[in-house]
Amino acid sequence: MEVGNQITELLPAQAFTRLSVVSLIQLIGFVAVWGLVRYGPRRFQVTTVAPWQQDCLRLAQIFGVISFLILFLTMIGGFIGGWGARAAERAIWITFVTNTAFFSLGMARTGGAARSFFSQLVPIQLAGILMLEQQKAMLTKIQPTVWTFAALSLVSIGLWLVVVSFRMTFQRVFKWQDLDMQPWIERFAVFATTTLFFLSVGVTVFAYWAPLHPEFVEWVKQHGHFDQPLSQ
Repeated sequence: MEVGNQITELLPAQAFTRLSVVSLIQLIGFVAVWGLVRYGPRRFQVTTVAPWQQDCLRLAQIFGVISFLILFLTMIGGFIGGWGARAAERAIWITFVTNTAFFSLGMARTGGAARSFFSQLVPIQLAGILMLEQQKAMLTKIQPTVWTFAALSLVSIGLWLVVVSFRMTFQRVFKWQDLDMQPWIERFAVFATTTLFFLSVGVTVFAYWAPLHPEFVEWVKQHGHFDQPLSQ
């Protein structure tokens, strides 16, 4: 929407460009985490699938289905149904919450906040969504309110605290066999942490860079029904 010469909110094509990038990153991240958990231990001559791996893969299935279903339906609604910018922005926020919940639970299952290779991904998720809000501000020339930053931070901190505080409760809910980790997990954790760190930095830079380039927005315009610059 444009008032005078000032854009007050994202155009649908801009919003769905951002959502397309988030969807691609979600797919890359899912494949990377799945592959790392399932096959990473083989680097340390571990051939059997440990209980923690089974539990983490089960969590990835649950939260992966939720996030991909939301992203897929929203993308279909935007490219075919002409949904507006707010639908895409809500999907990005829901994906952030879903990912934060998964990484928090994965952290609880793989040694807790001090030892888990998932721990760093919770603040990286927060940094990513805050960066996207700043990117949105650049496109609309309107700075997000302090309540936006507070809400996102509270979601991240709140989920983390809940999982840490009620770790044993989640063990019963998800039927985790035990919370003990094998001795070799510390070596694997260093490898996994390093891999996920560089991957996270790379996709974060891409998420910020791609939607600002006109060619990406133009591609989305050509493949979707975004004639009406209205949000919904």
